[in-house]
Amino acid sequence: MLWISFVMVVMGVIGLVVLINKLESTPASLIFGGIWLNEALNIRMLLHDIDSEFQGSVIWANGVDKLLGFKMVKNLRFSKSKKGKGKYIDPLTGQQYEINLKLKRKGIILINGYLPNSNNLVFSQEWKQFTS
Repeated sequence: MLWISFVMVVMGVIGLVVLINKLESTPASLIFGGIWLNEALNIRMLLHDIDSEFQGSVIWANGVDKLLGFKMVKNLRFSKSKKGKGKYIDPLTGQQYEINLKLKRKGIILINGYLPNSNNLVFSQEWKQFTS
């Protein structure tokens, strides 16, 4: 009986290691690429990979057509740990921020914005992945 318990624990550990390895080897484009909605649900951004850098453009803005096509995320690069650094331009004010972006959990990213050359957090937003 003890032997069976030991084998079950070992198999569980092996399964966990395989799962972690699979998640770490998943390309950032499969995790972060797609359509994302801001917290207020009034802007949808298409986040896409161009030559290992992500860009994000407004593809829908509730009642504000002039924002369509506005590039709000630029030069976003991801580390192997799937944490990104890049630029964010507020589509309403034009203010530019440096951002850190990470996957909070499946389908939710956390974007932290800082003034350029500063460590002072200016904003923190959760964006949800759009699914039809």
